[in-house]
Amino acid sequence: MENIRIGTCGYGFYQPPNNWNDHVSELEQICEDLNLIHVVDIMRRKPVSTHSICYIRLHGLNKNEYDYNYDYSKQELVSLAEKLIELSETFDTIYCMFNNYEMYSNAKQLKKILS
Repeated sequence: MENIRIGTCGYGFYQPPNNWNDHVSELEQICEDLNLIHVVDIMRRKPVSTHSICYIRLHGLNKNEYDYNYDYSKQELVSLAEKLIELSETFDTIYCMFNNYEMYSNAKQLKKILS
């Protein structure tokens, strides 16, 4: 699990607008053609990029996909850890970033679950 990182990194990424989620094959082709890393909230959908790096950006699990007030429960973090471990079998490096006000607390809890 050394390939799972919680924080940020210095690569170029592509986080498509929400309506792209209805066009997975086109999104996959764009990522392949341009060697892009598909930025995805793994709690909502799977990455389609074949890049060796996986970048996860988490925004909460409410109806609104971008909820900065969201605080992940322990069970949600356990589920996230399971998904990250599964991804680690496919990707060389995984970056996981929380994009919510509780990001520090949630990341700290996730690191504890993963250790």
